[in-house]
Amino acid sequence: LKSQQGNDGFAPFFERNVRQAIAEGVEPFAYCFAYPLPHLDPKKQAELFVKTTKTLEGRPLFIDAEWPEQAQWKRWGCTAMQIATWFAVHCDEVERLSGVTPVIYTYPYWWASVSGGDVSWASRYPLWMADYPGKGWPTETDKPKIPYPWTDWLFWQFDGNGGLKLPNGIDCDFCVFNGDENALRALA
Repeated sequence: LKSQQGNDGFAPFFERNVRQAIAEGVEPFAYCFAYPLPHLDPKKQAELFVKTTKTLEGRPLFIDAEWPEQAQWKRWGCTAMQIATWFAVHCDEVERLSGVTPVIYTYPYWWASVSGGDVSWASRYPLWMADYPGKGWPTETDKPKIPYPWTDWLFWQFDGNGGLKLPNGIDCDFCVFNGDENALRALA
């Protein structure tokens, strides 16, 4: 569930969505759609994120690293090195403030664009990779593209925008967990 969008504040329905998820027997996790802009303090954004997610204290936190697109960097004053450094500070601060190691959500093209900066720090954070190889469910031998510095993945978003649908016909993103149900319960 999105809890925050950069420095723009809390997602308006986050608390309601948490309550509804729990009532339906769904384990809610929270993510921050990060704004890694040079004029925004990564520690302040981390503080806002952790404060927003207090109701889920102790559960995994996810940091959405996919914006801005490289074509927009000049507009925002970004560089690969600046974005990579910003996320290193942000992830470290989220972990320091929350006591949990955040999971980084990204996709191959975007991560490759920031890998011109030093991203070796990211290997200590689990990876949630958005990689869309085709239609349908992946087989047990399929896996996403895994960018440097990771060697494995924790979650894989394999479908987005127009592929698979929920039983009621609603289009939805679908993900798989790289482990069994017990490992997912332990993570939660």
